[in-house]
Amino acid sequence: MVDPHVVWAPEGDWGAIDEILDVLRDDLFTSFKLAAVLDRSDVCELRLLRAAVACLGPELARDNGLRPVLADLLTAIKDTAASYDSFVAASHPDGSYGILTAGEHNDGVEAVVSFTKEQMASAHPRESCTPAQYTAMWIDQPASAASFRAAYGIMDEVPDDFLETGVLAPNVPVWRPIPLFYGGSAAATDEPECNHLMGRKNKYTGGTFGAFCTCTHPKCIGVVVLDGSEGQRVPIEFVTQRCAKLPSQVVYDFSCATLKTPLCRLPHVARVVSFLVDRF
Repeated sequence: MVDPHVVWAPEGDWGAIDEILDVLRDDLFTSFKLAAVLDRSDVCELRLLRAAVACLGPELARDNGLRPVLADLLTAIKDTAASYDSFVAASHPDGSYGILTAGEHNDGVEAVVSFTKEQMASAHPRESCTPAQYTAMWIDQPASAASFRAAYGIMDEVPDDFLETGVLAPNVPVWRPIPLFYGGSAAATDEPECNHLMGRKNKYTGGTFGAFCTCTHPKCIGVVVLDGSEGQRVPIEFVTQRCAKLPSQVVYDFSCATLKTPLCRLPHVARVVSFLVDRF
């Protein structure tokens, strides 16, 4: 599930939707005006919104009754977000909800501001934690499936629903949440010299991702159903979320790119886990 703030209003900026609303409500609506808005950089960033409006473009120009329907839908999304903000503010009148912002020491070194697991669980969707905060709370401290369930209000008798999560790992329950970090796209100039030609022939690799132990009697400990093309984050998220003690090594045929994720987002994981590529 993807939070609406990420899809429609990253960082709380509703500018792209406002621009489309202005065009839809324009009495002198033309397809040229709509095309100009779809070429705006902020609208192009919201690919789902832009593609949906572009698909409806011919019908929006032909049917005057469709434009107010789409405008009402986009307005309802904004109203729902505003209603949720009001709900959060009313629930925490002292403003104490969410994840605290990390400060800095006098020497410029980041100071980790402590917060509770319950605060992380109840944080506002637009809030995110720093790698240091996530490490201090969920990796450095003793973790357990019970503490995760308590922080997120999950009843003990409720089993992991693999039909909702797409992850089947019955003997490896969730111990930690997947951290939410913000990051912008950047040129891939520092990536290793490897090319798997992923996505060249098929848009989706599909299938499943299997996690196996390498003990004396190796076995499959979990299966992740891929909802899109295979990404290097899959093994990182599985290990970080479900291993009480991080493994010393992870063998993966895309480890050359996988290592970049913990180096940028989870330095502690990069320090204690070795990422290896097999002979394939």
